[in-house]
Amino acid sequence: MYYYVYDHFVTQKKYQPLLAKIENRLTDLEIKGKIGRLSLLNNPNELIVDEIKKGAKTIVAVGDDTTVSKVINVLAYYSDVCLGIIPIGQKLKIAQTLGLNNPIEACNALASRIIKKIDMGKIKNFYFLSQIEVQPGDLILDCDDSYRVTVDKKNKVTIYNFNYWSDNHLADPTDGLLEIMVEKIKTGFLNKISTKNNSVTFLKNKKIIIQHKNSSLEVKIDGQQTMKTPLLVEVANDKLKIIMGKNRIFA
Repeated sequence: MYYYVYDHFVTQKKYQPLLAKIENRLTDLEIKGKIGRLSLLNNPNELIVDEIKKGAKTIVAVGDDTTVSKVINVLAYYSDVCLGIIPIGQKLKIAQTLGLNNPIEACNALASRIIKKIDMGKIKNFYFLSQIEVQPGDLILDCDDSYRVTVDKKNKVTIYNFNYWSDNHLADPTDGLLEIMVEKIKTGFLNKISTKNNSVTFLKNKKIIIQHKNSSLEVKIDGQQTMKTPLLVEVANDKLKIIMGKNRIFA
């Protein structure tokens, strides 16, 4: 049983022709299901959990990366329920990484049901799929209770579960590890246009404690949720079942 969670912005008039195409395709594929609509007032947890209790086994996030984030923070507690995504909007990097490059392709993927179990990152009680970005500063990273890394404000720290850059280095969201990338911040015209990655360091860990030497710094999670250091970032105990496309950027 499919349950489609429409984010509030997809009801805008400009998306109505696209939604009609999506719903027609789902009907053709015989996977049409009940629709729930998020608003700025209702609670995604109550909306989704109620349908899971009624038997929904696949929850489909219809929207952008923020929509996906809302849904996984419910499904993180239901390891037997599968996540699907139909991408609509501007920020669609998570869907694209999973090989879901447009809404119709995503509908076809739902019918094909290529399902993988992938890791989730966790900070406090908030779960994330892709990455966190740390505000530059004098940082201390305590990694797996075994070693410490110090980073100055001339470097940028990003922690990935999976990443969506286009070079040959890809974080694996099935290995039970998070990947830290420490990258020197480029300054000056020549440095900014350079494509060399000589100033990038990668580390893999199950958990990382992030703290600033003297104060708190902002951490942006999956491009939308913000928290402040000190923070414990770790791999969640349970994996997420997710439907993906054939052209995903990891194995």
